[in-house]
Amino acid sequence: MTAAGTKAIYDPDLALARAGGRADIRDGMLIGLLDLLDDPTRGGLLLDVECYDRESAACREAAHRAIGVARQA
Repeated sequence: MTAAGTKAIYDPDLALARAGGRADIRDGMLIGLLDLLDDPTRGGLLLDVECYDRESAACREAAHRAIGVARQA
């Protein structure tokens, strides 16, 4: 694997910026992850408030995933 290929998988500078609390990078990462969690093509349910009554277990799972993402960030 080339150095560029390795950096595509893990970028130490970006990881350090995230861990160092750079708000712009941290917030961009969180927004991107929450967008993935809410992506309807991937089963996202965060913004589909009408489904909360019908599919409470699935909505709880989506909320737990969002909380897990926030904790990791």
